[in-house]
Amino acid sequence: MNKREEIAAARQKAWPSVNAMAAPLVKALIDDADALRVDVTHGSLGECRIDCGVRALGGLEAGRRMAEICLGGLGKVALETTDTDSAWPFMVTVHTSQPVLACLGSQYAGWSLSGEDNGKKYSVLGSGPARAIGSSEKLFEELDYRDTAERAVLVIEADRPPPPSLVQQVARECKLKPDQLTFVYAPTSSLAGTVQIAARCLEVALHKAHELHFPLDHIVDGIATVAAPVARGDGDAALVIDVAPLSGVVVNTVPSDVTPEEAAAQVAGLALMPGCHAIWREGVGIILILDRTAVEGGEVPDFSSVAGVEEPASSY
Repeated sequence: MNKREEIAAARQKAWPSVNAMAAPLVKALIDDADALRVDVTHGSLGECRIDCGVRALGGLEAGRRMAEICLGGLGKVALETTDTDSAWPFMVTVHTSQPVLACLGSQYAGWSLSGEDNGKKYSVLGSGPARAIGSSEKLFEELDYRDTAERAVLVIEADRPPPPSLVQQVARECKLKPDQLTFVYAPTSSLAGTVQIAARCLEVALHKAHELHFPLDHIVDGIATVAAPVARGDGDAALVIDVAPLSGVVVNTVPSDVTPEEAAAQVAGLALMPGCHAIWREGVGIILILDRTAVEGGEVPDFSSVAGVEEPASSY
């Protein structure tokens, strides 16, 4: 095992339970429900349901907390105002010291779920800590991570609570009873929904780095900021990531066995991607900056040509 493999193995062994880390945040959301204008109920199967913007009014703080739950309790989400005359009245900033696990292992909406709701199809993409227990996404094989916990929480973008058929599906895949599950949900058009979508700005950067075949074991810290609009109706908030200016930064500390030539090759490879800007700083590593054009796609550099860097086995 070389130095890079040792570092990656040590980091994965140190990865905590995202469901356990999120549990105190879920409890705080329930405890502060009245102040946050969210509704906490239990479904017919005993599952806990936290409505942050359907029948409940919710708000920006509810969305901020949703986002931190979605990050598996491993990230901080902050709100700040911008120019009041701007079309984007506030900013959402996300930071985590565990970007790969928090963003790809928890926050990424990669769990495709569907069920019947009074004769109508109910389809959602699940995100949040429960993914790491029950989802069959190949991404978890690449991360070499699976969570185990006595309780699990799933975040969904929906305009109604999950029906019993979907609750049963999640419980079955997680090997938990329905009363051990919590579902946190809000529509994209709500204030809470706006914030939790905007708070995916760092996850978008991680997703793009993964698409670039950038070695995930090099990514050790991350911060991103995105301008977010106030929700103005159905579908408006869903455009946050697509429309708002995006500045994602992933800090990469290159292991000691990577030569300056290899690091330079990585920087050059990143520069091939439209909207990607990479800076090498000695003692820190590569700082990868992604703007909106990077999210829209472009030529993908091949990092497998860099000595010592292997292309991931699977994509998602």
